[in-house]
Order: sequence, then C-alpha cells, then structure tokens
Amino acid sequence: MKQRNWFSALAIVMVAALSACGPGGETIKGIYTYGDQANMLEDCTTGNMYVISDQELEEKYISFNFEDPYVPVYVELKGIIREPKANEADEMSYIEVKEIVTVSEDTSLCGQ
Repeated sequence: MKQRNWFSALAIVMVAALSACGPGGETIKGIYTYGDQANMLEDCTTGNMYVISDQELEEKYISFNFEDPYVPVYVELKGIIREPKANEADEMSYIEVKEIVTVSEDTSLCGQ
C-alpha cells in the first residue's frame, strides 16, 4: 500500500513540474517562406536563416491560399534553435517549434 502511495505522489510531482515548464524555447520573430523545395525562416533580429518544418505552421501558411508558392509571412513562435549534428556538417541550423504565437501576412511587423 505504501509503494502505491509513493508512486501516486511521484506522478503528481512530475505532472506539476512538467506543467510549470510550459512549452519552452525562446521567442523567435521572423519571415517564414513555405514551398515544395524549402521551408525557411529568416530571423528578424539577426538575419540568420534557419530550416523550419512544423505541420501546424505549414497548415496556417496554406490557409492563406496564396496563388504563388514562397510568399513570405511574418511569424512569432517559441522554439529552440538546433545546430546540425556532426554528420550533417553541410546542413543549416534548424528551429524546433514548441508553440506558434502569430502568423501574419504583414511582413512589415519584422521591422525590415
């Protein structure tokens, strides 16, 4: 009986700890371009380019119903910038999306 109570207490503590962490990552503001050949984000602050692939972000982009591919949109998201692995030396850094904050056709929000 004591062991079951211990496991229950541990589960409650772990759920509380994970909930407090939130989605994580830093806020990234940039210009996102989606198409068959590339999904890229140019960081508004640094100008750095990142590969980005996120199903929810792609769906939001597609919902704009652009006639042409690669129309840039402004995005704000929470994510983690990941460097390429050692065996991917020629690959670009990429963004692991944790939460999408904003997607807008107004690219002037980037301040460029």
